[in-house]
Amino acid sequence: MINRWGGCSKLQPPYTFSAERFLCMKFYKKLYVGEMVKNPRKVKRKLNRNAGLVNIYIIALCKGPDQLEIYPSYVLMQPFYRVHSPYVIGIASSYEEAVEIVRTIVEESLHENGDCDLKNIFWTRNGYMINSILHVLAIIGIIILCLLGIILLLLSAVLFVPIRYRFLIDKENGWEKEKLHIDVKVGWLLGLIRLRVKLESALVVRIKLLCFTLFDSQNPKKESKQSKKKHKTSSHSKERKEDSGTSKEAMNPEVAKQEIKTSDVKSPDKPEKKLTETNKMTVSEETVSSGEKIPIWKKIWYTIKKFCDKINYYIELIRSDEFKNGLSFLWGRLTEIIIYVLPTKIRGHVVFGFSEPDKTGYVLGLLCIIRGMKGYDNLDIQPDFEQEIFIAKLQGRGRIRLVTLARHALAVYRDKNLRNLLAHIKQEE
Repeated sequence: MINRWGGCSKLQPPYTFSAERFLCMKFYKKLYVGEMVKNPRKVKRKLNRNAGLVNIYIIALCKGPDQLEIYPSYVLMQPFYRVHSPYVIGIASSYEEAVEIVRTIVEESLHENGDCDLKNIFWTRNGYMINSILHVLAIIGIIILCLLGIILLLLSAVLFVPIRYRFLIDKENGWEKEKLHIDVKVGWLLGLIRLRVKLESALVVRIKLLCFTLFDSQNPKKESKQSKKKHKTSSHSKERKEDSGTSKEAMNPEVAKQEIKTSDVKSPDKPEKKLTETNKMTVSEETVSSGEKIPIWKKIWYTIKKFCDKINYYIELIRSDEFKNGLSFLWGRLTEIIIYVLPTKIRGHVVFGFSEPDKTGYVLGLLCIIRGMKGYDNLDIQPDFEQEIFIAKLQGRGRIRLVTLARHALAVYRDKNLRNLLAHIKQEE
């Protein structure tokens, strides 16, 4: 480096400005300063810069089991204190003055708290307890935020990741089950959850999570050990009861005969009790709170009148504008959902025909409308107006996002006309 006088000078290690020369010392807010110390701000600045001071002693909290420690300031020039900086409570110009400051500190603690737990006093005074509590609260807040982030990620994955499906339909001519083959594959969360439905001679349903099969219709899970034990215990208990009953009857047949006789004698009394109970019920139904009897024709008239009133109420409700607007809104939402759920791409060929040619023409018109949709260009439709036939071989795929379904459901829930309709129906009920 060339200086301003033309000479070349190099910065020596003691004159380099690096962060290692500075200490991150912590000073007590109400720092104890000796009477002989002049300009304590300058002393604090020099201590932080690790400058050598001769006639300065430091009173700091001990990091061991002791309370306080006193040492000269030039000790701080050691490399250990660059990492482990002390917590300074007081500054003195001599050792005797530092001892006097310690004595005053001990007297204050005895006067305030009645003990000499100086570390606890300074931590509470300087807010160390509050800082530690805030530090713990900060850690708890970070953990809560992480959990909320994970929950939001899961919700976004559930709502925004689409459910993709593929299908294959192979139908030969005829309506037998053996001539129809259907294979549907559904995947979600990038194939983590998979569903497969296959129909050939029999229906097969299989659900997988990663490489684990959660459900398989071909291999149903065996009964658990506990259920088997329960069945065994119940069967053993029943056998024991039957054995005990048979043994009692074998031991005393006279008692069994007496029980049969008593049951035969008491059996005719039971229908009389039932008759009396039914008579009481009819009497209670025919009587009013005042004690007067209502004739049957009036009851029939009241029920018919209530039924007619309900019918008139629902007819007026159907004719109202709320019902028409709500029904049109619901129908529009349902059509949007059906169009959204339909596959985005289909390819294959369909050959169909009915015994009546006009029906074939109607179905052909509908299929041509469907073929005009986006992604259905590779669908080949061949009508047959001469014979009844149906052959199809189709492949398709699509996707469904739960966000769109939730959006439509929320719109239906927030519609005022539908909510008013539900309120009127509940009032009538």
